[in-house]
Amino acid sequence: MNNIDRILDDFEEYCTNEIVSGKARSYKLAIRYLCDYLKISQFDKESIAKIENTANVLKDYNSSTYEEVLAFLTKRRQSSYLLKGWINAGVNQFLRFMN
Repeated sequence: MNNIDRILDDFEEYCTNEIVSGKARSYKLAIRYLCDYLKISQFDKESIAKIENTANVLKDYNSSTYEEVLAFLTKRRQSSYLLKGWINAGVNQFLRFMN
């Protein structure tokens, strides 16, 4: 199991215990899909900052980054994670978890 898988499994468990368990898997997948887009293969300070910065940009629905992420996820049939706000919500929880 690589760094990302292990940490995302721990994150899902954290969400299950700390939040509402039904959201835990969605948050985990949202982070996974964002990492796929960002080509993040392991979590370190740099990748965490990249996730946080990208999530901040994704709040602007008119940004080119939002459009790029939407196109990326649409090709993979995962656009609902962006459109329904799971990525931003997942990032907020993930940053709390990582601190």
